Amino acid sequence: MLFTFSSQKRSFMSVPTDVSAGMMSRNLSDNMSFLPLFLINLDRSPHRLKDVDDSMRELGLDYERVPAVDGRATSTAEVNAVYSHKLNVERYNYDLTQGEIACYMSHRKAWKKLLDSDHPAAIILEDDIVLSPAFAKLHDAVADIANSKYANWDIIKLAQPFKPKASTPVDTFGDFTLVDYEKPRWALAAI
Repeated sequence: MLFTFSSQKRSFMSVPTDVSAGMMSRNLSDNMSFLPLFLINLDRSPHRLKDVDDSMRELGLDYERVPAVDGRATSTAEVNAVYSHKLNVERYNYDLTQGEIACYMSHRKAWKKLLDSDHPAAIILEDDIVLSPAFAKLHDAVADIANSKYANWDIIKLAQPFKPKASTPVDTFGDFTLVDYEKPRWALAAI
């Protein structure tokens, strides 16, 4: 099981899933023993909602559904209000698909739910997540991290990469291992 951690102002970590999930925090000095679970789910994907709902019930966890932004129904104006194709290409060397942008917009909706609440943090999941039994212990691991030298984070990414990525183990919290992923270096060449 992995947490991904970055020492930048915005930090990230991971859990055994097949997809992206995340947590966002406003104030780590608050109690981290209970964090709301926000589940991003497309209206046209009720079968995914049922699968996650069954898993959540097995683990004894409650969640709040966040209706996902549908990339098939998103206008150019809506995309341009939150995403710069030019800046993304400059920074990451490729453009995002309409579906990837809609996914980002869905996460923004979940972040807003956190900011509109009284909670210090939230766990944000996508509806294709595969939950392990250890996921039920995530709250404890986050509380331990909040009381550790790694407490200065804003965003934690919960994911297990599809492809192995170079990483360095940093610490262990219960069933979870905090790792620092190594970023690939970009090379330039002239002919």
